Amino acid sequence: MTGFMDYYEVLQVQPFAIVEVIESAYKKLCKKHHPDLASNSEGDDMIKKLNRAYGVLKDETSRQEYDMEWRKHTQNNSLQRHQTHKYSNSHTYPGSGIHNQSHTHIQPYVYGTRHDTGATAAVDSAIKTMKKYFTYLKSEFYRDAYDLLCDSDRRKISFRQFRKWQQSVADAYKILSFDIAQAEYFDDYLLEDRGLCRVVRIRLHLQEETLATFEKTWLTIQKLAIFDKHDWYIHLGYSNVRSLSRKIRENQENAGVAAKDKPIQIKGLLTKNEFLSRAELEAERYNRYGNDFVIGVLRVPGDWKAVNESGAILLRELRKLDALCHLKEGTYAILLAETRLDSAQILCERLKETLNEDRTVPGKPVSVQARLAAYRGGGIPELISTCNGRLSGAA
Repeated sequence: MTGFMDYYEVLQVQPFAIVEVIESAYKKLCKKHHPDLASNSEGDDMIKKLNRAYGVLKDETSRQEYDMEWRKHTQNNSLQRHQTHKYSNSHTYPGSGIHNQSHTHIQPYVYGTRHDTGATAAVDSAIKTMKKYFTYLKSEFYRDAYDLLCDSDRRKISFRQFRKWQQSVADAYKILSFDIAQAEYFDDYLLEDRGLCRVVRIRLHLQEETLATFEKTWLTIQKLAIFDKHDWYIHLGYSNVRSLSRKIRENQENAGVAAKDKPIQIKGLLTKNEFLSRAELEAERYNRYGNDFVIGVLRVPGDWKAVNESGAILLRELRKLDALCHLKEGTYAILLAETRLDSAQILCERLKETLNEDRTVPGKPVSVQARLAAYRGGGIPELISTCNGRLSGAA
């Protein structure tokens, strides 16, 4: 492709970088190369390149179109020159003829498939370390688990802090079982606290029991193992676990109260306290594993009978992982576990259609209003209030 510009190289990010990382890199480079601040005369040209690259990569549709050209260009270049791309974290396994790329560009090493001996040995060693780590956590051998952390984690987290954090986790949750689902190998994975390093990204299926409610849940989590000096170690990336420990204890206390004082009600519909407790548990899973979830507020018009009928329909359509509670007249709070915001919006539209199809109350179609928000930290009540406020403002 003549005149091809590598936008990932321009912005100095990896091809699998999320939009937030791309935006952050764009702002930093714009500040560095601003014509009023840059020490050279190429500031204007660089700003134009940055604007062009960011304009394409920030939009999902244009980025997908660009990635098709990017893959063609990268693959063509890999045939012409035998070297690793500067920012792509690509790797050509010696003698394998397989060009490994992160994310969806080119299929990375996947556990259970056959690639070159060096990559296979690295992945096997990393998986072995990960299995040890979770076995130690399950058995509450915290010193052994702590010794498997990389040096940068151990510099930021003392053993005392780690033990207190994991003990608070064990008081709230019990690991029942786990298994390796997938592993991906990267030659130059960018970590904020370490820079580029060899990484195996491991996805696990983990079953845990919430001790306050005796609820058993399967989770899919993702962890990193990095090659540090001479062996593979666990990389957590946390700088402060004290707040995590405190939050877990608070969630455990709230969940315990909710479980003891559960009132008689329509099966599946939670009280406000139960809903908040469930949401706080999901927030802890977000902090521990990075699992997305969405909080929302739905407003259904109609009389008491219509509103309650709508609630029953919503409960029927939701998964067991999700939660619903009645806030006030015609207003429900909804929790969609392990769900991204875009998927939640699609689900919300489907719920509206179902309400219109299934409600037996005669009259005009149900005009359901909804506001959704992805959890990104902070208080759950405040997030519900924000959604409710936006809903009231829209009305």
